Amino acid sequence: MAKNCDEFGGSWQTADNRPGEGRWEGARTSPRNAAALVKDAYQEVLCREADSPGLDAWTRADLPLEALTAAISSSPEGQRVGNVRSVYISLLRRDPITSDCPGLRSWVESPASIDGIRAAVQASGEYARLNEM
Repeated sequence: MAKNCDEFGGSWQTADNRPGEGRWEGARTSPRNAAALVKDAYQEVLCREADSPGLDAWTRADLPLEALTAAISSSPEGQRVGNVRSVYISLLRRDPITSDCPGLRSWVESPASIDGIRAAVQASGEYARLNEM
């Protein structure tokens, strides 16, 4: 249960401004809950822990989880993660978010282009084993 009104975000929506009628539109957004959402979104989208500046900025933004993950996904880092993740899924038939965060992060943080990453994955033993006849 919320301890004070600062733990909620939203507004009271009324129908034709009639007293006593309306509904609350919003959600609980305590700083602790917002920070937990940000941490979860970083793991889900970027496969890493949130850095302090990012955690602070996104916590203050106070977005719902869907909007938060979309915003992080559209960042330059999020786009690179998405591109590398696509290489893993299409060539290695596995999602690195659930199976190989260290490997994903090493490619994300490398200076290699996506084409270079694709070529390196295609030259890997894992790729060769998956494509043996």
